[in-house]
Amino acid sequence: MRTVLRVLAASCCAVLLACSFDEQDQANKNIMEANELLKAAEGMQVEAFDLHEAAFKAMTIEAVKENASKCVKKFDDAADNYDRAAKLAEDASKLKVQKIVAEYYDLKRQQFVKDAELARIDSKLCKSAAESGTKEKLLADRDAVEKERNTLVTERNELNERAEKMRETNASAFQK
Repeated sequence: MRTVLRVLAASCCAVLLACSFDEQDQANKNIMEANELLKAAEGMQVEAFDLHEAAFKAMTIEAVKENASKCVKKFDDAADNYDRAAKLAEDASKLKVQKIVAEYYDLKRQQFVKDAELARIDSKLCKSAAESGTKEKLLADRDAVEKERNTLVTERNELNERAEKMRETNASAFQK
């Protein structure tokens, strides 16, 4: 999961643009706010993964439940931030900006939606452990959602790659 997080952290931030279009300033403000939400979500996920790991290493049921409960909150907060960032990217894509820029914002929105879905899956896993207090339940649930989670990670990464390729291919539209 940490590898996924590193990939996520490396590609979260969207690009600010300085175009002559009427609403580009507002789009830039949206993206700046989205970037702050993404940075916060990344930090929450790092903490959540640490708590997830601590739940696995815990020696008592109480410690498993405590760490897993804290993990749920961090993942839920991260998912909320991704949802808010997705909404800001969507709003930016609907403003009067260059078409290629709007398409880029929409790809990033889709990526952030996938990020939120991933955080919710991880939250559910921690919630299951918090309720049962057993590592076995956490492992069984993790195995059950592994395929879904891997599919989401692949889709998320593909969206990011498409967005970054679009930005690289159309560099002049993305000048600061």
